[in-house]
Amino acid sequence: MSTQGTEESGARLDPAFPRTERHNDGSTVAYYGMSLRDYFAAKAMEGVLSSTEPDETVNEVKFAGWCYRMADAMLAARRGTP
Repeated sequence: MSTQGTEESGARLDPAFPRTERHNDGSTVAYYGMSLRDYFAAKAMEGVLSSTEPDETVNEVKFAGWCYRMADAMLAARRGTP
């Protein structure tokens, strides 16, 4: 599957839910939606938040960064790279 591009970090931006819509005039439009990296980060965040109590001392920016590091690790595992 082709990618939309890369982020500053060099992470590939494979779309999570790509789809193509065909119109009555024969034209097609591609929709890419969120990147697979964003999807994996959201799932990591969802998993942690669903299994722990809210903690007001958590730094949200650091937590979001951790979620993206987990997403990057998942993408690396898919590619077979450490």
